[in-house]
Amino acid sequence: MNLKPFTPQGCDKPVAMVSPNCSQLVLDVLENSWDKSSSGLGSHYYVDSENITDPDELQEYWEEYSV
Repeated sequence: MNLKPFTPQGCDKPVAMVSPNCSQLVLDVLENSWDKSSSGLGSHYYVDSENITDPDELQEYWEEYSV
């Protein structure tokens, strides 16, 4: 497969590798949904584990985000 880099408007580097025959729908999603202020598509939510004081909540955090 021969992929080519895709760079949305407003980005200075490619964000995806796409097939030369990639559908316009996919290209539109990449172009219109790329969050230029973060590292990916859509909204991102971050949790600072150092600020979690409840032990049960901290355990839930580690279960959710551990690899």
